[in-house]
Formats: sequence, structure tokens, C-alpha cells
Amino acid sequence: GRFDTAELDGLAESMNIMAAELDERIRTITRQKSELSAILSSMMEGLVAVDKSENILIVNDAAAEILGRQPADMHGKPLVEAVRNSRIVEFVRELSNSQTPMSCEMTIVVGGFVEKSVELHGAALRGADGERRGVLVVFHDISELRRLETIRRDFVANVSHELRTPLTSIKGFVETLLDGAGNDPEDRTHFLEIIRSHTDRLNAIIEDLLTLSHVEQQEIIGGDDFVFEPSPLAAMISDVVSVFEERAAGKNIALKHGEIADISIDTVRNLFEQALVNLVDNAIKYSAAGTVVEIGAQIENGSATISVIDQGAGIPAEHLPRIFERFYRIDKARSRKLGGTGLGLAIVKHIMKVLGGTVSVKSEQGRGSIFTLVLPVQRERADDPVS
Repeated sequence: GRFDTAELDGLAESMNIMAAELDERIRTITRQKSELSAILSSMMEGLVAVDKSENILIVNDAAAEILGRQPADMHGKPLVEAVRNSRIVEFVRELSNSQTPMSCEMTIVVGGFVEKSVELHGAALRGADGERRGVLVVFHDISELRRLETIRRDFVANVSHELRTPLTSIKGFVETLLDGAGNDPEDRTHFLEIIRSHTDRLNAIIEDLLTLSHVEQQEIIGGDDFVFEPSPLAAMISDVVSVFEERAAGKNIALKHGEIADISIDTVRNLFEQALVNLVDNAIKYSAAGTVVEIGAQIENGSATISVIDQGAGIPAEHLPRIFERFYRIDKARSRKLGGTGLGLAIVKHIMKVLGGTVSVKSEQGRGSIFTLVLPVQRERADDPVS
């Protein structure tokens, strides 16, 4: 039969309405997919979803990074091939048979040598009918958290040890004096001098711990206690040199500084000077008689670079990555003998963070060391609030 025009018009209108609805649905699905993709990409946590055949359905950038892979190399692949880790595969298989969500922590090796601590949370994916459709796993990289826990644990152990050592000596010598060894004036003076040196050492450790704690606190809350203002670089370096001139001369060490530009840098003067004092103190402490300690300063590209160069014994390469840790000492006995607290370089590192700068070291055993501070000449700051 033949359609009349009215029927054709009605059919055309119905098809147009269906096309419009279909178009709207496709657009909604596309938008939802884009939104889901944006959410997955911006997540800090890694996320992997697999179907019941253990093929990867979804993998976000964070998961690929944690596992040391590219997302494109994982998508659609079997889990075993994509993650290359039997413990993760085992965890996914346990999840697929579990009625409840599960968690576990494991160490994975990425790229053949980088160890990461990873926390996994997962659950089986089930359809509306309750049938198992696959598994969803969320990865948290907790390597930094574990590293900080280790540092904190070591720090507490080190503080205990560092304080216990002089306290034990003080107690021992006080008991010796009480037992009558102080009857001889020479012995008494000798023991009291040892007690005084250990007391000075305790005092130095506590002072450095308080400094470190205060600087770290300001680092966290934004340095409200510290006033940034234009400070003359040449004058600050001269102040530090004057502190050590006598000590350097006493050890027959030449303490020099080259031409320093007449420029002010926007910084906290007492903090900058403390950082430089710690570096010069170390340079003189660990240098032999007849050597030179030199402070150099230059300005370029909006930064001030201040270097402390010594001709001391140098630092063996294996120690370099760790020397800015608290209580890390290359030669424990020598450091203590020279009055070091093991906190000086940690203080420098944290001061530089507060000042918006960096500290670095170059050293070669037998050839001395160069410690370098880099600071912005002009600090970026938010506009002062209107009073």
C-alpha cells in the first residue's frame, strides 16, 4: 500500500524525536565518561578495575605511576601481564571470592630497583542481580609515610642515645667525686672539667634541638615568627666571618671571602646568618691547619648563591645523600670530640626551606667540600592585607 502524506509526516516526526533523544543520551553518556575520566585522572589514589576474566577495564594515571607502567600499556590487558606482581594478583583473586571489602599492605619493586610501600583496598564488583562482575582495587603509595615514620623512630632513638651518653658520664664522675676521689685538688679539677664539657655538650644538643623544632614549626605554619626584610648580603657575610676570625687564626686556617656585590636580599637576617654560621663552623672544625676556608657569593637570574669552600678531608660519596639528616655523622667519635651535635646541617636544610631557598653539597674525598646556599633575592609574597 501507499503511505499518505500525513502518515509520512508523523513517521518523520517520530524519527526526529527518537534521533533527538538518542543524541541527548549519547551526549549524556559522553559527558559522564568525560567526568569519570577527569575524576579518575585527578585522583591521588591509584585505581584498577578488572572484569571476571581478570582483564583490566579501568586504570587511572596514579595506578600506572605507582606500578611503574603507562596506562595505555595496561588497559585491556590481563592483570597478570599488566601488573607483573604475583601478590597483587593473589589479592585480586581473594577479593573476587570475598563477600566483604579487604585491605592489605605490601612492598612492591618498580623498575627493577625502586621499592614502594603500597596499601591496597578492594572489593568485588557485583551487578544488580548480585552476580560477580569483577574486582575494584584502590592503591595508596605510603612510601613517604613509612620513610617519615622510620626517620621519627630513628630520631627518638638518636636523641635518647645522644642525651644518655653525656648524662652517664656526668653521673659517673659525680659518683667518683662523692666516693672521695675529689680529695686531691688536681683530680677534683680534672673531673669537674670533664663534667663541665659534658654539660656544655648537653646544652649544645638541647639548643640545637630547640632551634630545629622552632624552624620546622615555622616551616609548617608559614614562617609567621620570622620577619623578611631587605638585608645587606656583604654585611651579613662579614658578620659571620668576624665570629670565626679568632678561631680560624688559632687553627692557622685562612678564612677569606671574595668580592661581594653591594646588594640586599629579601630574607630573615638572623636565620640566614645562622645557616652560614653552621656551614663555616663545620668547614673550620673539619679542616687541617694551613688550609683555606673561603666564602664566595654571586648574584644571577634573581638568585643569590653563597658557597662555603674548604680543603678538608671531603665526604665519601656514599654519605652525601644522608648528611642533611638529623644526627647523621660520618665519623661519630671525631664529630663528638670536636663538639658537633649532629644537627647542624639538618638546621641549615630547614632554615633554607623557610627562606625559600636550597642547600646542596659537592665533595670529593681528600679534596674538600663545597656547600652552596641558593636564595631568591626578592621573595614572592602575597599582597599585604589592607589594614
